[in-house]
Amino acid sequence: MWRVGLALAVGLIGWTVTAANFPEDLPTRTIAWFVLADPLLALVSLVLLTVGRRRRPVAVPALVLLLAAFSAASAGAAAWAVGSVATRRSWRELALVAPMALASGLCAEYLYPATVDSYPWPLIALIGTLYLGIVVAVGMLVGSERARRAGLEERAETAEREQQARVEAAHAAERTRIAREMHDVLAHRMTLVA
Repeated sequence: MWRVGLALAVGLIGWTVTAANFPEDLPTRTIAWFVLADPLLALVSLVLLTVGRRRRPVAVPALVLLLAAFSAASAGAAAWAVGSVATRRSWRELALVAPMALASGLCAEYLYPATVDSYPWPLIALIGTLYLGIVVAVGMLVGSERARRAGLEERAETAEREQQARVEAAHAAERTRIAREMHDVLAHRMTLVA
């Protein structure tokens, strides 16, 4: 659940920074969208990620990135979506999702007008690419750590099974030795009796 909290925090920061840069003469329709629909899209994005990202590991993040193009508050959910795909360490999936994330960020940047002069889109694309690179690198690192941990667990289970097999083989060998010894002792006594 820490992912949901982090995505909410990042989304809230993005939402408040966007609100702080609004001009005073913003149309009522834009304000209504920003206050009502923007947070709703962020919540839908978080619910989609929480419920569906394991069943549809690429489709759900792609849908979340589409929603994030129209919602400043979905920035955290979009980062979570890209990080989730990156943990799978599949370059094919990242090649599909990464351009969508970059385009989504550019769309969200120009969705709401700002009071300050906006930066040129190449600079915004560069900053978005750096941010995307960090998210992908962290996701790949998490995926690598998960794979390493799974490998260690698999090796531990294999070693435990092998140890159990050695113990069972030692028990069987000991039973066989005792049975031979008993057979030899019994045969010797039978010979003495005879």
